[in-house]
Amino acid sequence: MKKLFSTLFVVLFATSMMAQTGFTCEDPIPVDSNYKASVFVDPEEGYKELWYTAGTYDLPLNVTFIPDEDIVDFGPDVHIDFTCEYDSKGNAVYSDPKLSDLITSVEDFGYTLPISLTTTEVIRDGKKAYDLNIGKFYRDQLTEYGINYNVKAYVRVEYYESGQITLRPDTAFRNCIENSHYIVLGDTLDIIPDDTENVFVAALPDWQNDSIRFVWDGGSPVRLYFATTECNFTPSETNEYVYKYYDITSDAPLKMYSSQMKADIDNSKDGGIFYVKIVSPSAGRLIVEKIPLDPPAGNATRLEYDRSVTAASANDLYAFFRTWRSATAFVADQPIEMEVSNSHLFDDSQAYVFVRTYSSEFVDGKHTLALTTAEMLDLVGRMLDNYIYVRFNVSSPTTITPMRWEFSECVDNTMILQANVPLMVSSSSSSTMYRLVYDDIKGADLKIKWAGSRRLNTYIGDTCIFAASSTDSHVIYEKAFPRAATITVDAATVASWANSVDEEGYLYVRFTPQTTNEVTFISEKPITPDPVYATESAAVCFGESFDWNGKTYTESGEYTYTTVAANGADSIVTLTLTVHPQTPATTEEATIDFGTTYEWNGQTYSTAGEYTTTLQDENGCDYQATLILTILPEEQPETDGTILLNPTDELTINLDSAINVYHTEYDVWSAAKVQLNWYGDKPLHVFVAKDREFLVAIYHEDVVLYEKIEAVDPANGEPQVLVLDMSALRAYVNDGKLYVRFLTDADARLVIAPLTE
Repeated sequence: MKKLFSTLFVVLFATSMMAQTGFTCEDPIPVDSNYKASVFVDPEEGYKELWYTAGTYDLPLNVTFIPDEDIVDFGPDVHIDFTCEYDSKGNAVYSDPKLSDLITSVEDFGYTLPISLTTTEVIRDGKKAYDLNIGKFYRDQLTEYGINYNVKAYVRVEYYESGQITLRPDTAFRNCIENSHYIVLGDTLDIIPDDTENVFVAALPDWQNDSIRFVWDGGSPVRLYFATTECNFTPSETNEYVYKYYDITSDAPLKMYSSQMKADIDNSKDGGIFYVKIVSPSAGRLIVEKIPLDPPAGNATRLEYDRSVTAASANDLYAFFRTWRSATAFVADQPIEMEVSNSHLFDDSQAYVFVRTYSSEFVDGKHTLALTTAEMLDLVGRMLDNYIYVRFNVSSPTTITPMRWEFSECVDNTMILQANVPLMVSSSSSSTMYRLVYDDIKGADLKIKWAGSRRLNTYIGDTCIFAASSTDSHVIYEKAFPRAATITVDAATVASWANSVDEEGYLYVRFTPQTTNEVTFISEKPITPDPVYATESAAVCFGESFDWNGKTYTESGEYTYTTVAANGADSIVTLTLTVHPQTPATTEEATIDFGTTYEWNGQTYSTAGEYTTTLQDENGCDYQATLILTILPEEQPETDGTILLNPTDELTINLDSAINVYHTEYDVWSAAKVQLNWYGDKPLHVFVAKDREFLVAIYHEDVVLYEKIEAVDPANGEPQVLVLDMSALRAYVNDGKLYVRFLTDADARLVIAPLTE
């Protein structure tokens, strides 16, 4: 019944929404500011869609959907395209010629427009929600493809359930940041009594390498409200934007450890940016400071980069600090295995504890156990205190030296420069480092083409750490372009670079341009393109088969087919086939009164017997259904299925009572007025109708009276009273009766008493 009332309000809201933009591609909602609305989906329609438009300068763009019911198993789907124009055949038309490179690049990676994304389920304040962050990654990709202006995008959101949808672009985020006060470590904040207006920004990524605490110096306790997507929120425990709230007293500071901050960063929509309102009934000072660093637990030895340790046995315990966030190599003089955990106990039966094992390889004449930047970040993100704990499994005492892994850092901190693909560079690109796959250029002449009208200096190095200068020892090639020109690097010179390629197969490139334009590394050797992957899905019923690429399949599973794509690469298509299980035959028994009929699967039956038909299940597969129909004897008494309500009754009403229909014998209710005494802590909704079959809805045609009795005031405990004037309802009496239904969330007592004049 809760859903009935929410649906009523949503229907009224949705009716008013229909006049707004956003329901077609031709009239999308611009999202240069926050958009928030309640949406309604008729179960018979299945889903609806909402269109909006934004530029790439508005990224990141956040989509949040909160369904009305927690039983929803999936959130909205989001589709992105760069056009809203289609030709007579339904093909997308991209009128901006600068988009052609982007479209081609998208197709080369095996994608087709529109790009489809799926929202992710999260639990916020105990309630299910669905989030999608269309981040600046997409904007950066456009820039990498040479599109460095504001591209207009069209976004379609398909939602399948009623709920609340919020669209928030980066422009709104920036506005919040500009009108808020940053909290930094070491701050002392003067708090005004009962201040609900000032907004602070807590940037957890700035603190996640240190455990911090908020210390309160004031008379009354202070409360901190953390909100995720809205800066002008009302500080309240029930506010939908409030992610968490904390109470702090002068003798109990709030402590935030890195593991907690990492979880909050992952679960937030702004990459760990939270808006904070600080409310206290009295003035005071809030101090934000680091928690003093404790040594590693369990007497573990703290590891330092480039400082060797000797591991004698697997019982020796080591730890590295949370600042180890880049790729790391452990170099040893014999093979090693390393176990890591976020607890010095190494007991995976303990809550939150994990244990992982890594093995070394033989690299450059040394036994090396290397962890990538992604792996290190994952480990640091799982810390319970300030350390990750380490044990080395060795057969004899072994010297082990931890060091930063420069090769992986070069890959992590550079952008790919693709051969034969123009790269847009500008004066702001001088600090950007690019990596070039040597295999893409070796074995043939290399041409470097510069399209700009002013000077371009190009430097190629054997590592990502070098200065843009011909005197740097890591520079293996340097060339100055005075204006638009193409130079050729002969195959012999390109071959000589092989000795400078790093272990990952890259050379590194820097540019110092004086104007913005395209530079292209043109390789005349054939480059084998990467395979293009695609997926298909199909479903058949039990006993059926599916023909695909000349073969017949009868069982569920994944099947692949390889052919040649238009660009010469392998086109690998994977089919996911589902064979739906057979739905068992069903038998339904029904009994009807003599002289009546029974509707079953579109047919009308009036004679007792057994009937069989073929139906389709939820997957569209056939199954047999049988009806066994029984007809009661003619003398079977007829009842209207209602419950008699007397003017002196005492009832217990709860949510389940909404299915009960009461009737009143009008002549029995002799008093002109009747008093309803309600003892519930939630409101009671009273519906009176002239017919026994009616909905608990004020707009139903049979409802002649609707009244709401408020909840009991807990201060006095006296019942809430509603007086019904029965004489006013005389005109609606049907066959001597009126019909009544009650609706409430409470479980409480209702006492009825007649009033005499």
